[in-house]
Amino acid sequence: MTAHRLRSLILAACIALTVASGVFFGLFSCGGYYWHWQFHDLLELSTSTAWVVATIYIYRKTPKADRRLFPTIGLCLGFYFAIHILFFTIMASVAPFYPAPPKSLGEWWQGFLFTWQEGVPC
Repeated sequence: MTAHRLRSLILAACIALTVASGVFFGLFSCGGYYWHWQFHDLLELSTSTAWVVATIYIYRKTPKADRRLFPTIGLCLGFYFAIHILFFTIMASVAPFYPAPPKSLGEWWQGFLFTWQEGVPC
C-alpha cells in the first residue's frame, strides 16, 4: 500500500469518526459518562496524528526540489482545526433533535447556537 493511499484511508477514518461521534454526542451525551468524552478525544487525536504523520512521511519522501514546507505545515495545522470544527458543527446540528425534534427552524437554530456556544448539547 502506498503512503498516499494510506493517508487517504486515514483521512476517511478521521472524517467517519468525527461524523459518528458528532452525531452520538449530539443525540446521546446528555447524562452520559465523562470517559466517553475522553475516549472521543483520544480517538480524534490518534487518527488526526496518524494523518499528520503520513503527511510528513510523504513530505520527507518527496524530492527536495518539489518539497513545499509552509503549505505542508499549514495543511497539518489546518487539519487539526477542521476536524474539531466539523465535530462541533455536527454535534450542534443534531443536538436540537434530543429528546424530540424541534417544532420549527427557529427552535432548531436556538438549539444549534446553544450547543455551539456551550460546547455541550445540554
